[in-house]
Amino acid sequence: MSFFKIFTKKELIITIILMICLVFAIIADEVAVVFTEPQGETLTEMTTESVTEPPTEAPTEPPTEAPTEPPTEPPTEAPTEPPTEPPTVAPTQPPTEPPTVAVVQPVYYGELIELPQAEWETEIVSVMLEVPDYKQYDSRWCDKYIATKTIGNVGCLVTSLSQLYSYNNGVEVYPDAMVSMVGFSGNLLEWYTVPRVGLKYTHQYKASINLNIMNNIYKRLKEGRPVIVGGTNGSGGMHWIVVKGYNVNESNTMTPENFVINDPGGVNLITLADFLNKYPRVERLVY
Repeated sequence: MSFFKIFTKKELIITIILMICLVFAIIADEVAVVFTEPQGETLTEMTTESVTEPPTEAPTEPPTEAPTEPPTEPPTEAPTEPPTEPPTVAPTQPPTEPPTVAVVQPVYYGELIELPQAEWETEIVSVMLEVPDYKQYDSRWCDKYIATKTIGNVGCLVTSLSQLYSYNNGVEVYPDAMVSMVGFSGNLLEWYTVPRVGLKYTHQYKASINLNIMNNIYKRLKEGRPVIVGGTNGSGGMHWIVVKGYNVNESNTMTPENFVINDPGGVNLITLADFLNKYPRVERLVY
């Protein structure tokens, strides 16, 4: 019995078709293998080559440097000069006092009051200041030396200064203390040291008493300031007293008799007239 006779005609056709399809499938699979294998190898080779071979670098051209512009210099500023310091001025030292041996003495020109007699007639009043009456021969200080001589011998001026200082300041400063408060050249007072004790002095009158001098004394008394008056005589003698008051006379005129004094050298001279009788040339005033 033939093999093909087992199947019907229809089944046989189907079987043949299936077999043909099977054959084509096998052939297609083989063809696919053939074509796919070389591609894989090529890809593998390419991959390998890409790994093994060093990368081909693009030809490196030297870097194109940006065109170097000339360096821009900073704007030229005016040269800053160091600040000029003000010239160093040597410190001014206080004037050094002249040595005590100097003979030339600076002079302070006090205010001089010149008023007509008529004006004084309407303003004259009595004035009396309680000035302490120290004596240069007082045993408490008469033996103290000024330089080569003692206060008892030549201390009328320093005693008068101590009277004014004590009155003006409300204290008791005796002549021996006053010697160290002012300066002396030998036994002579250095006049420039008088302001140390708060006093002033006039220029040297070297003249007889006159209304101008009396007006000056009286004005100071009215201000509450006693006045020292120095005088000389024809033989070269000199003495200093303190004018402390003024008494109005009946004629209401200004005369040396109206002025009351303290005399550091004794008790006999009471008025300015008494003093001028012995020392008629007025030297200067201190107040």
